[in-house]
Amino acid sequence: MQLGGVPVKAFGGNPLLQAFQETLGDRILVLIQLNGGNDGLNTLVPFQNDIYYQKRPTIALKTTDNIIDLGMNSGQALHPNLTGFKSLWDAGDMAVLHNVGYPSASLSHFRGTDVLLSGSGATNYWTTGWLGRSLAAEYPNFGTNQPNEPLAVQIGTTASMLFNGNDYNMGIMMQSPTEFYNIIGNGNLYNENDVPVGNYGNQLKFVRSVVNDSFVYGQSMKAAYDRSAAATYPASNNLGNSLNIVSRLIKGGLSTKMYTVNIGGFDTHANQLVSHGNLMTQLGNAVKAFMDDLKAAGKMDKVMVMTFSEFGRRIIQNGSGGTDHGTAAPMFVFGGNVNAGFHGTPADLANIDSAGNLKHGTDFRAVYATMLKDWLGIAPNTVNDILGQNFNTVGFVDNPIVSADAKEELPQQFELNPNYPNPFSQKTLISYQLDIDAHVQIKIFDTLGRIVALLKDEQQSAGFYEVSFVPNELASGTYLYELKVGEQRQVKKMVIQR
Repeated sequence: MQLGGVPVKAFGGNPLLQAFQETLGDRILVLIQLNGGNDGLNTLVPFQNDIYYQKRPTIALKTTDNIIDLGMNSGQALHPNLTGFKSLWDAGDMAVLHNVGYPSASLSHFRGTDVLLSGSGATNYWTTGWLGRSLAAEYPNFGTNQPNEPLAVQIGTTASMLFNGNDYNMGIMMQSPTEFYNIIGNGNLYNENDVPVGNYGNQLKFVRSVVNDSFVYGQSMKAAYDRSAAATYPASNNLGNSLNIVSRLIKGGLSTKMYTVNIGGFDTHANQLVSHGNLMTQLGNAVKAFMDDLKAAGKMDKVMVMTFSEFGRRIIQNGSGGTDHGTAAPMFVFGGNVNAGFHGTPADLANIDSAGNLKHGTDFRAVYATMLKDWLGIAPNTVNDILGQNFNTVGFVDNPIVSADAKEELPQQFELNPNYPNPFSQKTLISYQLDIDAHVQIKIFDTLGRIVALLKDEQQSAGFYEVSFVPNELASGTYLYELKVGEQRQVKKMVIQR
Protein backbone atom coordinates (compact mmCIF):
# COMPACT_ATOMS: atom_id res chain seq x y z
CA MET A 1 0.00 0.00 0.00
CA GLN A 2 1.18 3.52 -0.74
CA LEU A 3 0.64 6.90 0.85
CA GLY A 4 1.47 9.81 -1.44
CA GLY A 5 3.32 7.43 -3.76
CA VAL A 6 5.46 5.91 -0.98
CA PRO A 7 4.89 2.43 0.51
CA VAL A 8 3.34 2.60 3.98
CA LYS A 9 4.60 -0.07 6.35
CA ALA A 10 4.29 -0.49 10.09
CA PHE A 11 7.46 -0.10 12.11
CA GLY A 12 8.68 -2.94 14.27
CA GLY A 13 9.22 -1.52 17.74
CA ASN A 14 11.25 1.64 18.11
CA PRO A 15 14.68 1.26 16.46
CA LEU A 16 15.84 4.52 17.95
CA LEU A 17 15.90 3.10 21.46
CA GLN A 18 19.39 1.89 20.65
CA ALA A 19 20.42 4.86 18.52
CA PHE A 20 19.40 7.31 21.21
CA GLN A 21 20.95 5.49 24.13
CA GLU A 22 21.77 8.62 26.11
CA THR A 23 18.22 9.93 26.22
CA LEU A 24 16.25 6.93 24.93
CA GLY A 25 14.42 8.72 22.17
CA ASP A 26 14.73 12.26 23.51
CA ARG A 27 16.25 13.89 20.42
CA ILE A 28 14.48 14.84 17.20
CA LEU A 29 15.85 15.82 13.79
CA VAL A 30 13.92 18.11 11.43
CA LEU A 31 15.19 18.65 7.87
CA ILE A 32 14.08 21.54 5.65
CA GLN A 33 14.68 20.85 1.96
CA LEU A 34 15.08 23.91 -0.29
CA ASN A 35 13.99 22.49 -3.63
CA GLY A 36 15.54 23.90 -6.78
CA GLY A 37 19.07 24.77 -5.71
CA ASN A 38 19.33 27.67 -3.29
CA ASP A 39 21.68 30.55 -4.14
CA GLY A 40 24.07 30.44 -1.23
CA LEU A 41 25.86 33.67 -2.12
CA ASN A 42 22.69 35.74 -1.89
CA THR A 43 21.61 33.90 1.26
CA LEU A 44 24.89 34.30 3.11
CA VAL A 45 26.35 37.40 1.47
CA PRO A 46 30.16 37.88 1.26
CA PHE A 47 29.66 41.63 1.37
CA GLN A 48 33.35 42.51 1.68
CA ASN A 49 34.35 40.50 -1.38
CA ASP A 50 34.92 42.53 -4.55
CA ILE A 51 34.63 39.47 -6.79
CA TYR A 52 31.06 38.95 -5.62
CA TYR A 53 30.08 42.41 -6.82
CA GLN A 54 32.05 42.10 -10.05
CA LYS A 55 30.36 38.85 -11.00
CA ARG A 56 26.87 40.04 -10.02
CA PRO A 57 26.55 43.63 -11.18
CA THR A 58 22.75 43.84 -10.77
CA ILE A 59 21.75 41.09 -8.33
CA ALA A 60 24.47 41.36 -5.68
CA LEU A 61 23.15 42.51 -2.31
CA LYS A 62 24.81 45.57 -0.81
CA THR A 63 24.91 47.18 2.61
CA THR A 64 22.41 49.72 1.30
CA ASP A 65 19.97 46.83 0.76
CA ASN A 66 19.90 46.34 4.54
CA ILE A 67 21.78 43.06 4.53
CA ILE A 68 22.21 41.68 8.05
CA ASP A 69 25.84 41.73 9.15
CA LEU A 70 26.60 38.67 11.30
CA GLY A 71 29.56 40.41 12.89
CA MET A 72 32.65 38.68 14.30
CA ASN A 73 34.65 40.44 11.56
CA SER A 74 33.41 37.65 9.29
CA GLY A 75 32.51 39.71 6.24
CA GLN A 76 29.32 37.61 6.11
CA ALA A 77 25.77 38.92 6.12
CA LEU A 78 22.35 37.38 5.83
CA HIS A 79 19.85 38.24 3.11
CA PRO A 80 17.88 41.27 4.34
CA ASN A 81 14.68 39.23 4.53
CA LEU A 82 16.18 36.67 6.94
CA THR A 83 15.42 38.71 10.03
CA GLY A 84 14.06 35.54 11.65
CA PHE A 85 17.48 33.91 11.29
CA LYS A 86 19.17 36.94 12.82
CA SER A 87 17.21 36.72 16.06
CA LEU A 88 18.15 33.04 16.37
CA TRP A 89 21.79 33.90 15.63
CA ASP A 90 21.80 36.55 18.35
CA ALA A 91 20.29 34.07 20.83
CA GLY A 92 23.04 31.52 20.15
CA ASP A 93 20.62 29.05 18.57
CA MET A 94 22.00 29.02 15.01
CA ALA A 95 25.08 27.68 13.27
CA VAL A 96 26.31 28.44 9.74
CA LEU A 97 28.05 25.61 7.90
CA HIS A 98 30.19 27.24 5.22
CA ASN A 99 30.58 26.09 1.63
CA VAL A 100 29.07 22.59 1.83
CA GLY A 101 29.25 20.32 -1.21
CA TYR A 102 30.99 17.24 -2.58
CA PRO A 103 33.56 16.28 -5.25
CA SER A 104 32.47 16.24 -8.92
CA ALA A 105 29.10 17.69 -7.96
CA SER A 106 26.15 17.09 -10.27
CA LEU A 107 24.36 20.13 -11.69
CA SER A 108 21.20 18.13 -12.40
CA HIS A 109 18.22 18.71 -10.13
CA PHE A 110 17.29 15.02 -10.16
CA ARG A 111 20.76 13.60 -9.67
CA GLY A 112 21.75 16.31 -7.21
CA THR A 113 18.67 15.59 -5.11
CA ASP A 114 19.35 11.86 -5.18
CA VAL A 115 22.94 12.44 -4.02
CA LEU A 116 21.88 14.60 -1.07
CA LEU A 117 19.03 12.31 -0.02
CA SER A 118 20.98 9.07 -0.38
CA GLY A 119 24.32 10.36 0.91
CA SER A 120 26.02 8.55 -1.95
CA GLY A 121 28.41 11.13 -3.36
CA ALA A 122 28.83 11.58 -7.12
CA THR A 123 30.07 8.15 -8.12
CA ASN A 124 27.56 5.80 -6.45
CA TYR A 125 23.91 5.36 -7.38
CA TRP A 126 22.03 4.32 -4.24
CA THR A 127 18.30 3.83 -3.93
CA THR A 128 18.21 4.09 -0.14
CA GLY A 129 18.31 7.22 2.01
CA TRP A 130 20.91 8.08 4.61
CA LEU A 131 18.27 8.30 7.33
CA GLY A 132 16.50 5.15 6.12
CA ARG A 133 19.76 3.23 6.34
CA SER A 134 20.38 4.73 9.78
CA LEU A 135 17.07 3.47 11.09
CA ALA A 136 17.50 0.07 9.47
CA ALA A 137 21.01 -0.33 10.88
CA GLU A 138 19.85 0.45 14.39
CA TYR A 139 16.99 -2.04 14.23
CA PRO A 140 17.82 -5.12 12.11
CA ASN A 141 14.53 -6.85 13.13
CA PHE A 142 12.42 -4.08 11.65
CA GLY A 143 8.97 -5.16 10.52
CA THR A 144 8.19 -7.77 13.17
CA ASN A 145 5.66 -5.61 15.10
CA GLN A 146 3.16 -2.89 14.25
CA PRO A 147 3.33 0.02 16.69
CA ASN A 148 0.87 2.86 16.58
CA GLU A 149 3.32 5.68 15.86
CA PRO A 150 5.67 6.30 12.91
CA LEU A 151 9.41 6.75 13.25
CA ALA A 152 9.76 9.23 10.43
CA VAL A 153 7.37 11.64 8.71
CA GLN A 154 7.73 13.61 5.49
CA ILE A 155 5.38 16.46 4.65
CA GLY A 156 5.95 17.51 1.07
CA THR A 157 4.88 17.41 -2.53
CA THR A 158 7.28 14.82 -3.95
CA ALA A 159 8.13 11.27 -2.99
CA SER A 160 11.54 11.04 -1.40
CA MET A 161 14.08 8.26 -0.93
CA LEU A 162 15.28 9.85 2.31
CA PHE A 163 13.67 7.25 4.59
CA ASN A 164 14.16 4.24 2.29
CA GLY A 165 15.99 1.43 4.07
CA ASN A 166 17.46 -1.62 2.40
CA ASP A 167 14.24 -3.63 2.74
CA TYR A 168 11.56 -1.20 3.91
CA ASN A 169 10.52 2.39 3.68
CA MET A 170 11.08 3.57 7.24
CA GLY A 171 8.79 6.61 7.08
CA ILE A 172 5.46 7.87 5.83
CA MET A 173 4.78 10.75 3.46
CA MET A 174 1.92 13.22 3.35
CA GLN A 175 1.75 15.19 0.13
CA SER A 176 0.60 18.36 1.84
CA PRO A 177 -0.68 19.84 5.10
CA THR A 178 -4.18 19.32 3.69
CA GLU A 179 -3.64 15.58 3.65
CA PHE A 180 -2.54 15.73 7.28
CA TYR A 181 -5.64 17.66 8.29
CA ASN A 182 -7.73 14.91 6.68
CA ILE A 183 -6.07 12.53 9.11
CA ILE A 184 -6.66 14.57 12.23
CA GLY A 185 -10.24 15.29 11.15
CA ASN A 186 -11.35 11.69 11.41
CA GLY A 187 -8.24 9.57 11.96
CA ASN A 188 -8.21 8.44 8.32
CA LEU A 189 -6.54 9.63 5.15
CA TYR A 190 -9.64 9.72 2.98
CA ASN A 191 -13.37 10.23 3.29
CA GLU A 192 -14.77 6.95 2.01
CA ASN A 193 -18.25 8.37 1.42
CA ASP A 194 -17.24 11.43 -0.61
CA VAL A 195 -17.24 9.59 -3.94
CA PRO A 196 -19.29 9.79 -7.16
CA VAL A 197 -22.39 7.65 -7.59
CA GLY A 198 -21.91 4.57 -9.74
CA ASN A 199 -19.38 1.86 -10.43
CA TYR A 200 -16.36 4.19 -10.40
CA GLY A 201 -17.47 5.62 -7.07
CA ASN A 202 -17.84 2.14 -5.59
CA GLN A 203 -14.35 1.21 -6.75
CA LEU A 204 -12.90 4.45 -5.36
CA LYS A 205 -14.63 3.87 -2.04
CA PHE A 206 -13.13 0.38 -1.85
CA VAL A 207 -9.62 1.65 -2.61
CA ARG A 208 -9.95 4.39 -0.01
CA SER A 209 -11.15 1.90 2.59
CA VAL A 210 -8.11 -0.31 1.95
CA VAL A 211 -5.75 2.68 2.30
CA ASN A 212 -7.47 3.81 5.50
CA ASP A 213 -7.27 0.31 6.95
CA SER A 214 -3.56 0.05 6.13
CA PHE A 215 -2.68 3.41 7.62
CA VAL A 216 -2.14 2.45 11.24
CA TYR A 217 -0.89 5.82 12.46
CA GLY A 218 -3.97 7.98 12.07
CA GLN A 219 -5.32 7.76 15.60
CA SER A 220 -1.95 8.28 17.33
CA MET A 221 -1.10 11.27 15.13
CA LYS A 222 -4.52 12.77 15.74
CA ALA A 223 -4.17 12.22 19.50
CA ALA A 224 -0.74 13.91 19.59
CA TYR A 225 -2.02 16.84 17.57
CA ASP A 226 -5.07 17.25 19.80
CA ARG A 227 -2.91 17.14 22.96
CA SER A 228 -0.81 20.13 21.86
CA ALA A 229 -1.67 23.80 21.99
CA ALA A 230 -1.88 25.93 18.87
CA ALA A 231 0.68 28.66 18.20
CA THR A 232 0.87 31.60 15.80
CA TYR A 233 2.63 31.02 12.47
CA PRO A 234 3.02 33.43 9.55
CA ALA A 235 0.01 33.60 7.23
CA SER A 236 0.24 32.43 3.61
CA ASN A 237 3.42 30.51 4.32
CA ASN A 238 3.35 26.88 3.17
CA LEU A 239 6.59 26.04 4.95
CA GLY A 240 5.19 27.55 8.12
CA ASN A 241 2.07 25.39 7.75
CA SER A 242 4.19 22.26 7.52
CA LEU A 243 6.39 23.22 10.48
CA ASN A 244 3.29 24.04 12.50
CA ILE A 245 2.14 20.46 12.02
CA VAL A 246 5.55 19.10 13.01
CA SER A 247 5.53 21.25 16.12
CA ARG A 248 2.06 20.09 17.15
CA LEU A 249 3.15 16.45 16.83
CA ILE A 250 6.34 17.05 18.82
CA LYS A 251 4.55 18.98 21.54
CA GLY A 252 1.84 16.34 21.66
CA GLY A 253 4.36 13.64 22.51
CA LEU A 254 4.39 11.64 19.28
CA SER A 255 7.40 9.32 19.38
CA THR A 256 8.46 10.17 15.81
CA LYS A 257 12.15 11.13 15.75
CA MET A 258 12.71 12.40 12.21
CA TYR A 259 10.74 14.85 10.11
CA THR A 260 11.33 16.45 6.75
CA VAL A 261 9.48 19.35 5.15
CA ASN A 262 10.21 21.31 2.01
CA ILE A 263 9.81 24.61 0.24
CA GLY A 264 10.18 24.92 -3.54
CA GLY A 265 10.96 27.66 -6.03
CA PHE A 266 14.73 28.01 -5.62
CA ASP A 267 15.59 27.40 -9.28
CA THR A 268 16.12 31.13 -9.83
CA HIS A 269 17.34 31.37 -13.43
CA ALA A 270 15.56 34.69 -14.00
CA ASN A 271 14.43 37.73 -12.00
CA GLN A 272 16.09 36.33 -8.93
CA LEU A 273 16.01 39.36 -6.68
CA VAL A 274 12.23 39.31 -6.27
CA SER A 275 11.57 35.56 -6.25
CA HIS A 276 14.52 34.69 -4.03
CA GLY A 277 13.67 37.55 -1.70
CA ASN A 278 10.16 36.19 -1.24
CA LEU A 279 11.54 32.74 -0.49
CA MET A 280 13.93 34.16 2.09
CA THR A 281 11.01 35.86 3.83
CA GLN A 282 9.04 32.61 3.97
CA LEU A 283 12.04 30.60 5.16
CA GLY A 284 13.19 33.03 7.83
CA ASN A 285 9.73 33.68 9.24
CA ALA A 286 8.72 30.01 9.26
CA VAL A 287 11.88 28.82 11.01
CA LYS A 288 11.67 31.61 13.59
CA ALA A 289 8.02 30.78 14.37
CA PHE A 290 8.86 27.08 14.68
CA MET A 291 11.78 27.63 17.04
CA ASP A 292 9.79 30.12 19.14
CA ASP A 293 6.98 27.56 19.36
CA LEU A 294 9.35 24.82 20.51
CA LYS A 295 11.06 27.11 22.99
CA ALA A 296 7.77 28.14 24.58
CA ALA A 297 6.91 24.45 24.97
CA GLY A 298 10.31 23.60 26.49
CA LYS A 299 11.22 21.43 23.51
CA MET A 300 13.93 23.43 21.74
CA ASP A 301 16.83 21.61 23.40
CA LYS A 302 15.48 18.31 22.08
CA VAL A 303 15.12 19.37 18.43
CA MET A 304 17.76 20.13 15.81
CA VAL A 305 16.74 21.70 12.48
CA MET A 306 18.89 21.67 9.35
CA THR A 307 18.41 23.16 5.88
CA PHE A 308 19.76 21.59 2.70
CA SER A 309 19.42 21.99 -1.07
CA GLU A 310 20.54 19.87 -4.02
CA PHE A 311 23.20 22.42 -5.04
CA GLY A 312 24.08 26.10 -4.93
CA ARG A 313 24.21 28.58 -7.82
CA ARG A 314 27.02 29.86 -10.00
CA ILE A 315 29.02 32.89 -8.91
CA ILE A 316 28.32 34.84 -12.07
CA GLN A 317 24.82 36.10 -12.81
CA ASN A 318 23.27 35.20 -16.14
CA GLY A 319 21.67 37.45 -18.76
CA SER A 320 18.19 37.08 -17.26
CA GLY A 321 18.90 38.59 -13.87
CA GLY A 322 19.30 35.20 -12.27
CA THR A 323 21.85 32.48 -11.59
CA ASP A 324 22.40 29.05 -13.09
CA HIS A 325 23.10 25.72 -11.42
CA GLY A 326 26.23 25.68 -9.29
CA THR A 327 27.89 23.60 -6.61
CA ALA A 328 28.62 24.45 -2.97
CA ALA A 329 26.44 26.51 -0.64
CA PRO A 330 25.98 27.10 3.08
CA MET A 331 23.74 25.01 5.29
CA PHE A 332 22.05 26.31 8.44
CA VAL A 333 21.43 24.47 11.70
CA PHE A 334 19.13 25.59 14.52
CA GLY A 335 18.38 24.37 18.04
CA GLY A 336 19.01 24.76 21.74
CA ASN A 337 21.97 22.39 21.55
CA VAL A 338 23.64 23.95 18.52
CA ASN A 339 27.26 25.05 18.83
CA ALA A 340 26.46 28.50 17.50
CA GLY A 341 28.62 30.41 15.05
CA PHE A 342 30.50 29.63 11.86
CA HIS A 343 31.85 26.20 10.96
CA GLY A 344 34.17 25.55 8.07
CA THR A 345 35.85 27.98 5.65
CA PRO A 346 33.88 30.57 3.66
CA ALA A 347 33.60 30.12 -0.09
CA ASP A 348 36.73 31.26 -1.95
CA LEU A 349 35.44 33.19 -4.96
CA ALA A 350 38.96 33.55 -6.34
CA ASN A 351 39.60 29.80 -6.36
CA ILE A 352 36.99 28.25 -8.64
CA ASP A 353 36.84 25.16 -10.84
CA SER A 354 37.14 25.06 -14.62
CA ALA A 355 33.40 25.58 -15.04
CA GLY A 356 33.43 28.71 -12.90
CA ASN A 357 31.88 27.07 -9.86
CA LEU A 358 32.87 27.11 -6.20
CA LYS A 359 35.12 24.41 -4.79
CA HIS A 360 33.45 22.99 -1.71
CA GLY A 361 35.16 23.18 1.67
CA THR A 362 33.00 20.82 3.78
CA ASP A 363 31.66 17.54 2.44
CA PHE A 364 27.93 17.25 3.08
CA ARG A 365 28.50 13.70 4.33
CA ALA A 366 30.64 15.11 7.15
CA VAL A 367 27.55 17.12 8.14
CA TYR A 368 25.45 13.95 8.06
CA ALA A 369 28.08 12.09 10.10
CA THR A 370 27.91 14.83 12.73
CA MET A 371 24.12 14.52 12.94
CA LEU A 372 24.27 10.75 13.21
CA LYS A 373 27.17 10.49 15.67
CA ASP A 374 26.89 13.62 17.82
CA TRP A 375 23.18 14.39 17.72
CA LEU A 376 21.57 10.96 17.37
CA GLY A 377 24.28 9.00 19.17
CA ILE A 378 24.77 6.30 16.51
CA ALA A 379 28.03 4.38 16.83
CA PRO A 380 30.90 5.63 14.61
CA ASN A 381 31.40 2.24 12.93
CA THR A 382 27.72 2.10 12.07
CA VAL A 383 27.84 5.64 10.69
CA ASN A 384 30.81 4.67 8.52
CA ASP A 385 28.77 1.80 7.11
CA ILE A 386 25.78 4.07 6.51
CA LEU A 387 27.84 6.67 4.61
CA GLY A 388 30.22 4.25 2.95
CA GLN A 389 33.37 5.65 4.52
CA ASN A 390 34.63 7.62 7.51
CA PHE A 391 33.95 11.36 7.70
CA ASN A 392 35.20 13.59 10.49
CA THR A 393 32.52 15.45 12.42
CA VAL A 394 32.06 19.18 11.92
CA GLY A 395 31.43 20.26 15.51
CA PHE A 396 28.10 22.06 15.35
CA VAL A 397 26.49 19.94 18.10
CA ASP A 398 27.00 21.57 21.48
CA ASN A 399 26.07 18.57 23.63
CA PRO A 400 27.15 15.50 21.67
CA ILE A 401 26.17 11.99 22.65
CA VAL A 402 29.00 9.48 23.03
CA SER A 403 27.67 6.17 21.72
CA ALA A 404 28.08 3.19 24.00
CA ASP A 405 29.32 1.28 20.96
CA ALA A 406 32.14 3.75 20.21
CA LYS A 407 34.67 1.33 21.67
CA GLU A 408 37.63 2.85 19.87
CA GLU A 409 36.91 6.13 21.64
CA LEU A 410 35.53 4.89 24.98
CA PRO A 411 36.57 1.30 25.75
CA GLN A 412 33.77 -0.81 27.20
CA GLN A 413 34.53 -2.05 30.71
CA PHE A 414 31.58 -4.39 31.07
CA GLU A 415 29.59 -6.91 29.04
CA LEU A 416 25.82 -7.38 28.99
CA ASN A 417 24.79 -10.93 28.02
CA PRO A 418 21.62 -12.07 26.24
CA ASN A 419 18.88 -12.85 28.74
CA TYR A 420 17.81 -16.47 29.21
CA PRO A 421 15.30 -17.80 28.41
CA ASN A 422 14.20 -15.56 25.58
CA PRO A 423 11.33 -15.48 24.70
CA PHE A 424 9.93 -16.11 28.18
CA SER A 425 6.64 -15.94 30.05
CA GLN A 426 7.23 -16.05 33.81
CA LYS A 427 10.87 -15.16 34.47
CA THR A 428 14.18 -14.52 32.73
CA LEU A 429 17.76 -14.04 33.91
CA ILE A 430 19.85 -11.01 32.94
CA SER A 431 23.59 -11.50 33.46
CA TYR A 432 26.55 -9.19 33.04
CA GLN A 433 30.27 -8.94 33.75
CA LEU A 434 31.85 -5.86 35.36
CA ASP A 435 35.58 -5.27 34.85
CA ILE A 436 35.61 -2.26 37.21
CA ASP A 437 33.91 -1.05 40.38
CA ALA A 438 31.09 1.23 39.24
CA HIS A 439 27.57 2.50 39.80
CA VAL A 440 25.14 0.22 37.96
CA GLN A 441 21.59 0.73 36.71
CA ILE A 442 19.43 -1.86 34.97
CA LYS A 443 16.20 -0.61 33.42
CA ILE A 444 13.48 -2.23 31.33
CA PHE A 445 11.80 -0.19 28.60
CA ASP A 446 8.84 -0.77 26.32
CA THR A 447 9.10 -0.03 22.60
CA LEU A 448 7.97 3.56 23.12
CA GLY A 449 10.91 4.25 25.42
CA ARG A 450 8.93 4.24 28.67
CA ILE A 451 10.58 2.77 31.78
CA VAL A 452 8.54 -0.20 32.99
CA ALA A 453 10.96 -1.54 35.60
CA LEU A 454 14.12 -0.55 37.50
CA LEU A 455 16.03 -3.67 38.52
CA LYS A 456 19.28 -2.21 39.86
CA ASP A 457 20.50 1.22 40.95
CA GLU A 458 23.56 0.74 43.16
CA GLN A 459 27.35 0.66 43.43
CA GLN A 460 28.85 -2.75 42.55
CA SER A 461 32.33 -4.27 42.60
CA ALA A 462 33.96 -5.91 39.59
CA GLY A 463 32.58 -9.39 39.00
CA PHE A 464 29.84 -11.51 37.41
CA TYR A 465 26.18 -10.79 38.26
CA GLU A 466 22.75 -12.27 37.52
CA VAL A 467 19.43 -10.50 38.00
CA SER A 468 15.98 -12.10 37.74
CA PHE A 469 13.24 -10.25 35.92
CA VAL A 470 9.60 -11.19 36.51
CA PRO A 471 7.30 -9.36 34.05
CA ASN A 472 4.26 -9.46 36.36
CA GLU A 473 1.39 -7.77 34.50
CA LEU A 474 3.34 -6.68 31.42
CA ALA A 475 1.70 -7.61 28.14
CA SER A 476 3.26 -9.89 25.56
CA GLY A 477 5.62 -8.11 23.21
CA THR A 478 9.13 -6.81 22.68
CA TYR A 479 10.97 -4.96 25.43
CA LEU A 480 14.49 -3.59 25.85
CA TYR A 481 16.78 -3.94 28.84
CA GLU A 482 19.59 -1.46 29.41
CA LEU A 483 22.70 -1.85 31.55
CA LYS A 484 24.25 1.51 32.45
CA VAL A 485 27.74 1.41 34.01
CA GLY A 486 28.99 4.88 34.81
CA GLU A 487 28.26 6.88 31.66
CA GLN A 488 28.30 3.90 29.28
CA ARG A 489 25.34 1.80 28.20
CA GLN A 490 24.48 -1.44 26.48
CA VAL A 491 20.98 -2.35 25.32
CA LYS A 492 19.50 -5.72 24.30
CA LYS A 493 16.07 -6.97 23.32
CA MET A 494 13.80 -9.43 25.15
CA VAL A 495 10.41 -10.88 24.21
CA ILE A 496 7.60 -11.67 26.64
CA GLN A 497 5.42 -14.45 25.25
CA ARG A 498 2.39 -15.36 27.34
